[in-house]
Amino acid sequence: MVTSSITTALLVLVLWATVLHGVEVDVEITCNKPCLHGGECVLSSDLCSGFKQTCNCPPSYTGEFCEKVVLRVNCDKACQNGGHCVVNVTEDTCTTVHKNCVCPQNYHGDLCQTFVPSTTVASTDSCDPTCTAGQGECVVLRNSQLAPHLKDRAYCNCSKSATGYYYGKQCQHYQQNVPCDPPCKNGGECTVAGRCNCRGTTSSGYDPGDCSMFSTDPCNPACENGGSCLGGACKCKSANDWHYSGSHCEKAVQCTPTCVNGVCYSYTSYGYNHTYCSCDSNSTGSYEGPTCDTFTATQCTPACVHGVCNYGRCSCDSNSTGRYEGPACDTFKAICVGDCLNGGVCGDGNGSTCLCSQEYTGTYCETYIGCPCQNNGTCIGQYCFCPMNSTGQFYGQLCDIFISSPPCYPSVLNGGLCSAGRAFCPYDDIGYFHGDQCEEYSVHNCSSSCVEPEVCVADQCRCPYNLAQGYAYIDFGLGGNKCGSKYYIWYEIET
Repeated sequence: MVTSSITTALLVLVLWATVLHGVEVDVEITCNKPCLHGGECVLSSDLCSGFKQTCNCPPSYTGEFCEKVVLRVNCDKACQNGGHCVVNVTEDTCTTVHKNCVCPQNYHGDLCQTFVPSTTVASTDSCDPTCTAGQGECVVLRNSQLAPHLKDRAYCNCSKSATGYYYGKQCQHYQQNVPCDPPCKNGGECTVAGRCNCRGTTSSGYDPGDCSMFSTDPCNPACENGGSCLGGACKCKSANDWHYSGSHCEKAVQCTPTCVNGVCYSYTSYGYNHTYCSCDSNSTGSYEGPTCDTFTATQCTPACVHGVCNYGRCSCDSNSTGRYEGPACDTFKAICVGDCLNGGVCGDGNGSTCLCSQEYTGTYCETYIGCPCQNNGTCIGQYCFCPMNSTGQFYGQLCDIFISSPPCYPSVLNGGLCSAGRAFCPYDDIGYFHGDQCEEYSVHNCSSSCVEPEVCVADQCRCPYNLAQGYAYIDFGLGGNKCGSKYYIWYEIET
């Protein structure tokens, strides 16, 4: 375990501001972003706000606040019978790297060398295998109360102490809490991942610092027109008919007529207030017009002849001898000298270069070298798509970099997966699970029928995924094949 500390660099950025009567003043800006693990707060210019604060991290750390550890790993275990070697990282008193084989169904053993035929089916109302004694208890989740077609499921509810918590399907792993340094202020609670949870203060949310921004100081005068007090300052809100501003949200400007599907905003130009509607949008289109009353579906005009429509633009097809161009992908341009083989396509260089997939190399992609992606990454076109697990995420051009993060607590339910504090929940033909633990269930509500192979998940049409088997399909634009690329997103390791 690496004990983190915050090094806050106080930098002064001198901004020249011209005020009335030609007087120039110096403005001192304090760089106070809470960078972790020796990261340095750096001020730089920004076109919108005038300046921005970023963390310059040491080589072994990354993330917005240098909160993530970077490890380079190589999984070289000789798994048999189609098993895959996967790296798992655990953090107790120190960081430990485990190399294990993920075996296909019915294969077991350290190298997946033993075949065991299926003879029994695990019960849904008891924990099988059983929870580790003293580290968790078996609890039945009453899913049948959420929807009639759902079955009750049992899971191990893992224990937690002041210093750490257990995780895993049997609560067999232990994770020591990551301390919050500095301690949380203003009533914030330190989570198991070492972040301050500032919920319950004046505002709600997570703060990688100490919840100083969630000060409980009152606003004087009090916020008006529904504004909320945050750290002694009023945060104003807007609605579809009014825009509020001012030190205590006392200024109100009305949008006339009212915004139908949008939010009212105002700005001042040459001493006059002007209003406009900021229109809503979703995956199927956007609202337009002065009052956001006209819905325009996302479509390509003209229609794509040899390509796929993505967000109103045509993504054109290509093959071994050239590519299609133009707004409608209706013009073919031959650019390669010779034919590109094995799925290679013409590059955008001097007209004589084949752009090969990861598995092939050579002038014409004629030489097979195998998929170079490490740690069970999947080759799709020219890229490696990297998996994740409960202790972190693989990154890098070859999936050779592992960035660790504390496992989730409490456990994710109903077959959901969790990595880096984010829950990935499953779905079925009727509805989908959601919530921090995938404990809630709602019926799908897509505005229109989805065209296969896409499926309706929540309120969007998207490519299918299967969390139980750890894979997903994506629309990678290869040859216009919708949702045609399958890659593995998850490899859970039990050590």
